[in-house]
Amino acid sequence: MAVSRRLLQMLKRASWALPLLLALAFAASVGVWLRLSDVRDLEEERLTLITDALSLEARISDWLNAEHAAVDRLAQQLPGAVDDRMLLNHRAVAEGLRRLWVSATVLDANNRVIAHVPQQVPQATAPSKERSGVSLDEGGLTAHWSAARPQGGRLVVRFAPSALLRQTLPWWLAQKYDVRLVDGLGQRLAQTGDAIALPGTQSYRVSVDPAMRETWLELNTRVPHRPWWYTLAAGLMGVFLLLSALASAMLRRQMREVRRAEGEARTEAAWRRAVEDSLTVGLRGRDLDGRLTHVNRAFCDLVGYGAEELLGRLPPMPYWLPDEMADSLRRHQRNMAGGAPREGYEARWMHRDGHELDVMIFEAPLVDANGVQIGWMGSIVDISARKQTEERERRRTEALAHQARLSTLGEVASALAHQLNQPLAA
Repeated sequence: MAVSRRLLQMLKRASWALPLLLALAFAASVGVWLRLSDVRDLEEERLTLITDALSLEARISDWLNAEHAAVDRLAQQLPGAVDDRMLLNHRAVAEGLRRLWVSATVLDANNRVIAHVPQQVPQATAPSKERSGVSLDEGGLTAHWSAARPQGGRLVVRFAPSALLRQTLPWWLAQKYDVRLVDGLGQRLAQTGDAIALPGTQSYRVSVDPAMRETWLELNTRVPHRPWWYTLAAGLMGVFLLLSALASAMLRRQMREVRRAEGEARTEAAWRRAVEDSLTVGLRGRDLDGRLTHVNRAFCDLVGYGAEELLGRLPPMPYWLPDEMADSLRRHQRNMAGGAPREGYEARWMHRDGHELDVMIFEAPLVDANGVQIGWMGSIVDISARKQTEERERRRTEALAHQARLSTLGEVASALAHQLNQPLAA
């Protein structure tokens, strides 16, 4: 029992920390929720990135396959004898140069250049591999298609991967991502946006093979993902925790002051109770309605009732004389109206055991800390012994007076008899 009471007191003293603990628990739950939301957002962003990358890769592959098919058709359509003018005036070549191609080269069976357009692009030794690949040109990194001719030799068409990205990349993807085409060694063939990926961004790489051998399409998000602890929510949560800590500190200080005030009040109440209990004068407190709100031990001993029986009682009081109930009620109403004599007044009460007693009552207003009267405080003195003493003295005085009168009468009778006896004797 003592241990549980002590534990309860400890919990009561530490109750000031409960708001702070609740605030920390709330902040932790919000932090966990924000972290899970971050993870969910990152996962959704990555799924969207993968979907967009696959969609763009399919778009580029379709474009490349269509261009490669156009190159194959052109290789089949070119005549055996072809020169630069004929190649440049060919409709498919002209459209390809306007669309995507950088150059078109016709090689014979010995890999010698027969025709090359446009002329401003320097001729270079054609690659020996009969497949799509990548080579370095003055205009930068370029890729090429190679198609065999029926008459022998090959048609080599070069195109710029950067132009490919410009034509195949939708504007809404260009706003969201930095797009790169890289080879198997990680060398950048073409790129849109910044060359350096920012911290906090996500990337995804997908192969463009077989449309472009050993080539990868890479998408990087433009906007870095900021963790929740770098957002406004983290700042608001910090302010919330700081205010909760300040409120808890103020609450702890206030609780300490309240406990100190309660201790002082208990000490003062105990001191006042001891002083009241040591008095032989009865004290009673009443509110403005006449309800008993306070009695001391002397008052309880005076009327023979316990404090629990008297507190909260309204008139008529159990110690009033039944025969004088109307007079007692009129006196009570006079006192509640503030008409009690300052020098006090006498009354007759009845003890619980039935004997009557005489009391002297002094009434004074009971005022609170704000100066507002909240009732009346009375002090009651038992004057029964004094009344009895006065009655005995009165009776004794009357007896002495009666004896004095009898003695005087005897003296007068003796003198009268003496005076009558003198003439009779003569």
